[in-house]
Amino acid sequence: MSATDYHHIVVTDDTAAAGVARSELQPILQKLLTALEIREKYMHRSLQRFPRSTAQVLREVSGRSWTEEQDVQPEFTCYPADVLKALSVEGLPDDLSYGLEMRNGIITLLDSAGNLYTPASLHYPDHSEYTKDLKSVLELISNGPLKTYCNQRLKILSSKFQLHLLVNEKKEFVDLQVASHSDFYNVGKVDTHIHAAACMNQKKLLQFICKTYERDSERVVQEAGGKKTTLRELFQCLKLNPDNLDIDALNMHADRETFQRFDRFNEKYNPVGANELRALYLKTNNYINGEYFATLVKGFSDSLDDSSNQFAELRLSIYGSRPTEWEDLANWFTRQEVCSPKLRWMIQVPRI
Repeated sequence: MSATDYHHIVVTDDTAAAGVARSELQPILQKLLTALEIREKYMHRSLQRFPRSTAQVLREVSGRSWTEEQDVQPEFTCYPADVLKALSVEGLPDDLSYGLEMRNGIITLLDSAGNLYTPASLHYPDHSEYTKDLKSVLELISNGPLKTYCNQRLKILSSKFQLHLLVNEKKEFVDLQVASHSDFYNVGKVDTHIHAAACMNQKKLLQFICKTYERDSERVVQEAGGKKTTLRELFQCLKLNPDNLDIDALNMHADRETFQRFDRFNEKYNPVGANELRALYLKTNNYINGEYFATLVKGFSDSLDDSSNQFAELRLSIYGSRPTEWEDLANWFTRQEVCSPKLRWMIQVPRI
């Protein structure tokens, strides 16, 4: 079945339908182009992909020339062996002759002569350029006519799509049956905004806690005030018996009581309400160097390996509580070898 067999919906003048007078349309569209240009600039500087068709339109509107080289973006597909080789610190000198300095609230990299160092492949904006772009974006966000236009346009697009479904849904379903290996289960899927400490489900975490207690009950897992504590002693101190633990006792499910209550939501990351177990099982920096947490993350990545088209984006937090926090997190990542071709990582800085 060819595409010509589909019914096409054409709205002759959807700008008028958006509730904006033609006299107001030109400045509104100019603001939208400004927003797209800012987005394109910062996506390219952070080595992210920008839609090719949108970039071509922006160049046509602005009169800039288009070259194929401008659209080339680096690939970020890595496999464990390549990643481990790239992360290796063998053979590096003790001092790379670089320094860090705070300038205008931004940590800058300096070379051995004390001058600003910028890698040739990256083009960081200076402070004045960034603040200028930020001011432009904030002005766009608070612009009343622009917000009205965008809201109406989204409603029009949604209505056009619903109308398309009404007249073409059955024909598309027939096409899907004809095309092999193109159903939902064969499409690549990425789970985003997953906190690494919540990547496993409650059952897997409970099973892992019970397993480690059976296997490592006499292992030293904590040290406070010069006193070392074994796993068995830790559970005894918390008055917990792993044999009696269940999912309800674990109490890590975000229910209705956590909606709009970040304090309650944050408490759900404590197994059995014990902060000591969170530090042991769900933290990268502890007495056992985050070994248990790494094992849980590896178990999650192994489950993704069973599916050829499922990926995930995990988040780790930097709280700014210690000068060595970045280095400690990097050491955990390389020491425990948690990299996987199915995982990408985000570093988040919580508002607290």
